[in-house]
Amino acid sequence: MLWAIIVSLTIAIVALWPSKYPYREAPNIHSQEKTENRVGRDRAANERPSSPIETASEQQAKHAGENASEFIFLGIKPGEWLLGIATWMLWLATVRLVKKTEDASRRQLRAYVGLQKGEVVNLDNIDELRADLIFRNAGQTPAYKLRTWGGMSVRYEPRPKDIPAPARDPNSIRKAQILPDGEFGRTESGDVPFAIKADIIAGKATLFVYGEIYYTDAFGRNYLQTYRYFCGGGHPNSILQKKGKTVGRLAPHEGGNDEVECGQKPPN
Repeated sequence: MLWAIIVSLTIAIVALWPSKYPYREAPNIHSQEKTENRVGRDRAANERPSSPIETASEQQAKHAGENASEFIFLGIKPGEWLLGIATWMLWLATVRLVKKTEDASRRQLRAYVGLQKGEVVNLDNIDELRADLIFRNAGQTPAYKLRTWGGMSVRYEPRPKDIPAPARDPNSIRKAQILPDGEFGRTESGDVPFAIKADIIAGKATLFVYGEIYYTDAFGRNYLQTYRYFCGGGHPNSILQKKGKTVGRLAPHEGGNDEVECGQKPPN
């Protein structure tokens, strides 16, 4: 697009460019002097120019046609306009390139905090159902001022639309800093009847584990990430045996996983 504009402007200026510019050449005047007074008085005698002298008005009339062909807009010649426009376009292209380079560098180096893995235990007993989550910073710089909230919900349809947002408990996990490749854990738990646990194992019901993560990257930008993982119905390979116990392997759900940059700082 930028080059198309430059080419179009070049064609327009060339079309308006005068065929030739005026030139002015001062007339040559040859005079001959003759000394007639030997006593010391010189006077010009028999002064005959080799070519007729043109007056100022005659010179202006002669070059009037040439001056008319010269195109000047706002006191600037076409070549100067073209040079200025090309310089301006080059400056704009350079600014855009620098911004794109800075954005690419920031995206490459910033922190990326997300759920690394999760496992549901106590599915085959009457104990409290528990989901153990591991989060990790997969970026190249630390994450700061991190906060997390979460919850669990059991649904009998695999694509529910009424999963509530997690309650923002003031006593939720806080992390001042998560280094690159650093990890931290979070546990969601709740009393779930054994009959519902059996439905999760049989694939009739689905257990959803969801939450939010706020954090600030090394460049001072704030992010809100939402996550939603599940096991049971709709994910037949999520229930397995581990050391003689039935556990659920959490997998990312098709909805509810997103990250956006937010202008506000993470909540206190």
